[in-house]
Amino acid sequence: MKRKEIKEKIKTVLQFHEELNDKWSALEKVLGADVSMGLGDLSWRLFDKYTDAIQREIGDDNQWVAWWIFDNKMGENKLTAIQSAGKERVEIKNLDALVDLIKNK
Repeated sequence: MKRKEIKEKIKTVLQFHEELNDKWSALEKVLGADVSMGLGDLSWRLFDKYTDAIQREIGDDNQWVAWWIFDNKMGENKLTAIQSAGKERVEIKNLDALVDLIKNK
C-alpha cells in the first residue's frame, strides 16, 4: 500500500477518535455519564475494532496506530520506537513519522 493511502486510512481512525472524544465529553457534561457505562464501553470497543481493522488493512502488524493514539498521545508524549528495518530509535512525533514506522517494518 502506498504512503498516501496509509496516511488517509490512519486519518479516518484519527477523525473517529476525535469525534468520539468530543461527543462523549459533551455527553458527560450534560448527563454526567461515565465512560465505563454500557454506552461508553460499547463506543470505545467499536473504536478499537475499527482501529484493529484499519491496522490490518494497512499492514500495521505491531499495532503502531493504537500505540500512537493512546500511549504516545499522537506525538505529545514524544515517545520513540525502533523500526524493524533499523537500529536507531526514532521519535514518532507526527503522522508522517508514524507512516514511516509502519512502512519500514
